Amino acid sequence: MFSLGWGSQRRPLASMEPMTAPDPLLTFTTLSCYPPDMSRVIEAKCECAALPDLAVVPMGGDDLDIRVFATLNPVREHGDTRWWLYLSSCTACCQNWLIAQEERIFDDYFLKRLSVAEADQIVASARWPEEFRTYERVLTVGHALSNPCRFFDPLDASLVWTVHDLRKERPAMTSEEIAQLIGSTSADVELMLATNAP
Repeated sequence: MFSLGWGSQRRPLASMEPMTAPDPLLTFTTLSCYPPDMSRVIEAKCECAALPDLAVVPMGGDDLDIRVFATLNPVREHGDTRWWLYLSSCTACCQNWLIAQEERIFDDYFLKRLSVAEADQIVASARWPEEFRTYERVLTVGHALSNPCRFFDPLDASLVWTVHDLRKERPAMTSEEIAQLIGSTSADVELMLATNAP
């Protein structure tokens, strides 16, 4: 069980089980929903029906994140360089969600509703949908659904990490493209690129 929100209540990704070899017997086609131990199902109304197929859930604020994640259990974390990406399933209605936990630029969760077949591909074959597969895509979705945070320090460590991660992910990405993704200026991006990532 995990809780979400600001500070110590934010759910750490490291607490989830790392990606392991798929279990050939555990598939969404053989289970009505995950987890298979349905005695753990929480008797609570979930928020799944109220969310659009591609949703943004702010961290903190009006506690929408607490209400949404009260019935979402992590199923599989992508891990590796895609630290933000994981699959969750609702214990109340069995809806599966692909989740990008973006806490550097937007402080939002981005959720994509998945079919049983799509979730099964992740669990059984470690084949993840294209949405959120790169950090650039996560930030692009962020701009479509939300607004980036404003930083008092234009060279904040979160910005510097993100700039370096984006450039590592796509070396040909221009400073202007990065600036647009993080809500900064190309001049500040150049300064960040010249700075060692913390």
